[in-house]
Amino acid sequence: MVFRPQLVGSLAGSLVLLGAIAPIPAAANSPLQPTSTLPAMEASNDPPPVDQLPMLESESSGSAGDRPQVALNLTDLIQLVVVGNRDLRDRQLQRLIEQQQLVEAESRFDPRFTPAVGLGVTQTFEDDVTLERNLRGSIGGSSTEIGDRATLTQSAGVLGEVTTRQGTQIGLTLDALGDTPIGLRLTQPLLRGAGTAINEAPVEIARLQESQNGLGLQQTLIETVSTTVTQYTSLIQAQEAVAIQAQALARRQQQLEILTALVEAGRRAAVELADTRRSVANAERDLLVAQTGLEAANTALLDQLGTDQAVLFVAAADTVRDLFQAAVARVEPYDVETLVAIAYQQRPDYRQTLLAQDVAELNLAVAADDLRWQLNLEGDADLGDLSTTTVGLVARRTFDDPALETAQVRREVERAQQANRLAQQRIAIRNEITNRLNTVQTNLVRVDAARRATENARLQLNATRELFERGRPGGNLFQVISQEENLVEAQNQELRAEIEFLNSVVALDQSVGITLEIWQDEVNFAPALSPSTATEPLAPTDVTEIEVEAP
Repeated sequence: MVFRPQLVGSLAGSLVLLGAIAPIPAAANSPLQPTSTLPAMEASNDPPPVDQLPMLESESSGSAGDRPQVALNLTDLIQLVVVGNRDLRDRQLQRLIEQQQLVEAESRFDPRFTPAVGLGVTQTFEDDVTLERNLRGSIGGSSTEIGDRATLTQSAGVLGEVTTRQGTQIGLTLDALGDTPIGLRLTQPLLRGAGTAINEAPVEIARLQESQNGLGLQQTLIETVSTTVTQYTSLIQAQEAVAIQAQALARRQQQLEILTALVEAGRRAAVELADTRRSVANAERDLLVAQTGLEAANTALLDQLGTDQAVLFVAAADTVRDLFQAAVARVEPYDVETLVAIAYQQRPDYRQTLLAQDVAELNLAVAADDLRWQLNLEGDADLGDLSTTTVGLVARRTFDDPALETAQVRREVERAQQANRLAQQRIAIRNEITNRLNTVQTNLVRVDAARRATENARLQLNATRELFERGRPGGNLFQVISQEENLVEAQNQELRAEIEFLNSVVALDQSVGITLEIWQDEVNFAPALSPSTATEPLAPTDVTEIEVEAP
């Protein structure tokens, strides 16, 4: 496969994103280790302030108007999106709730203490009946007669409860005003609810779910980064489409000037000017359409950044040839088996499915335990002036309750369903990566073919134009206009092939699950993966206070 060393207009500015794609951070002996070395690139883990991005001098022509033009490379764009994207920020805020739910679940075995203080008055309305109602609750307290039919009730104490990892339930009552200041209750399950495996299952399930939630945030971040990259390539495509149409318009205007001079010199008929003017009008129309597409691509980036600033982004265009060659070198040695093996380790959604299978196993164990007899060793002790102690075995069983059997069947079905989902996902991942890799390789061939087609169209246009200007046979005005249109179409086809190649590489990286690993040396993802930063105030993105640099 041969690529021309010089890139034709459409690629100038488009391949800067491969500066981060090419140098894949990988361990030694990793199959993803790049096969070529790129020029050193500046990298920083600190997000560049959006108000310090370099601004280009505003141009009055085209769709830019008087708006400032901001030079934006892909690394800075991703960093700004990681910090300011609203959808990603919402997902971070949700993580705060999920983390608190884990804290709640892990406190299952922490002691609980409830201070209780009560003061009340009991009034008796019948001489031969002593009615005693107070606010003592579970604390005994004391009573003091304050009249013939009135009694003052007082209570002050602490209720304490704790459940151990073996299932032991311990209750302690401390009553400073009662006849029995210390009360102790103990329940030790011997069958249902006994053992650390069952009692720790809810905590373990909560931890697994928290891991799933963390992977969900990581998946959201991967999708956000991939979307940002493709939006950047869309900006590049729109920019280059404008450049192609502007060049086409300039060539047709030049052709019109030449033909006008020939008509004035009497070497061409005046009627030929009509077709040329129509060709110029068509080029002006196509340029306007391309400028509208550029506006749409620019607006999409503004939405992704979460700002409505009146600026026009300009994609960077540095080290294009080296970056593209490095990207090609990275993609060409890929094989399906290696990528699939990496995906099974890296993809967040696949790892979530594995954790869901573990959750299903634990839920089934809990449901099976609920079917057992409830046999408890129970004891009560009151220590004080009148101390009492009671110890005994208590067996309980609810018969003809289909809810327990239903719960077990549900958990068994869930476990089987999770196994099916895991098997299906493995198949889907392999098929997806196979298709994505084939698409990348096909698009790479298309780029080469499109470049050759563009070069041929340019040569044909130049030859036809020369024949027309010299008045030679085979060089009429219709052929010049047709060859001009062919060149523009070939340039657009080359541009689309290049952009589709870049986007297919991004999609392949996402399918394998290596998007964040590719960018981790260029972009600081810590703000997006740390939910605590989501509570910090998010100032509106401001790109107007920027130092102006010469283009």
